[in-house]
Amino acid sequence: MGTRASLCHLLPAPGDLSRGIGTCGHRTSVRVVIFVGLLCALLMTAGEARAEDEPAWDASAFYEQCAPSTVMITAVETFPKGVINRTREAIQPFPLYRIPFDLLELVFYPLEVPAFGLRKWGGSGVIIDEEGHLLTNHHVIEGGDIFWAELHDRRLLRAELIGSDSAEDYALLKLDLNGGEVTPAKLGDSSEVEVGDAVVAIGSPLRLRQSLAIGVVAGLERRIQAGSGRPRGGFQDYIQTDLTIGFGSSGGALFNQDGEVVGLTTMMVAGGRTGVVTFSVPVNVVKERLPELKEHGQVTRGYIGAHVKDVTPRLIEELDLKVTSGACIYNVRGALFASPPARRAGLQRGDVVIAYNLPDRPLVVDRARTLARAVLNTRPGTEAEVVFMRGDERRTVTLKVEER
Repeated sequence: MGTRASLCHLLPAPGDLSRGIGTCGHRTSVRVVIFVGLLCALLMTAGEARAEDEPAWDASAFYEQCAPSTVMITAVETFPKGVINRTREAIQPFPLYRIPFDLLELVFYPLEVPAFGLRKWGGSGVIIDEEGHLLTNHHVIEGGDIFWAELHDRRLLRAELIGSDSAEDYALLKLDLNGGEVTPAKLGDSSEVEVGDAVVAIGSPLRLRQSLAIGVVAGLERRIQAGSGRPRGGFQDYIQTDLTIGFGSSGGALFNQDGEVVGLTTMMVAGGRTGVVTFSVPVNVVKERLPELKEHGQVTRGYIGAHVKDVTPRLIEELDLKVTSGACIYNVRGALFASPPARRAGLQRGDVVIAYNLPDRPLVVDRARTLARAVLNTRPGTEAEVVFMRGDERRTVTLKVEER
């Protein structure tokens, strides 16, 4: 009994224990509040410091900088040009269902012009040098023979067509400056564009001059088959964005956040299931052909007659390939009764091209697109060394690139 009483005497009373716990909890809560407050203050200070070091992007300042290099284009089809265009369409046999409509357009065109006037349509463009050269899409100028460009400062200048490329859908025009000055845009590097990058388009949708649209890059190296209302040509590797543009924006500049042109807005596909998807021609595709376009007014493309695909697990299994990268020749084909360069050189289905070497430029081929673009950009008549794998064996052949 005495021992139990002594132990109970040493223990704190229940009330004292609860008061002790309450006091400790209160002190802990105060300390936590103070710590959180100090942490928030430090984070706010750090955020303000970063904001001072890295100022926020100013869309208004960006527009003031880049808009003066953009133009609104008007293409006019004169009467003689209209007759030529409709005659060409009428004698074109395919597609067959268009023949009656094309013939009716040719017959009624002389009556249409007095009643409704000459046909006009619009687009957008971007000035690329101080001499007044500007870029737009081929489908903006196709069919027209008189071109006008309205600048940001409301000047209306005549533009001369230098040349165009229907396959890649771009065109080069030159303004008649008459001693005036223009503000050119800087051409960037579209190979540095990545998915998620912020981009800005400035064009003239629905004839609304220099309209601004802001979005992000949604995809790269996209290919869209030509169809109703879509540009012709099969070589495009479009930049896909979520920008909302409209009729008349074609040929407008696609800028990165540094104010450099990385593409030409080409078309928008809108639907109830897909929403709005916009495609732009990468500026590198245009840059590599500008000297030829300025000098000759057109571009020539190389051709070897080989249909190539990327080396994928499925293709490895189908063709029993022994390599994991390169451009696999899936088919060798040429024009009717003609043998293409690839066939004459002995290339065949299942060969995997790993190098494409020109006299002044060796190239390692890692995928089909690399080889396809290299061949397209090769001047016809050039001899190219093709290194390929046939099974486990490495082979080399030389062939002469023809004109496409």
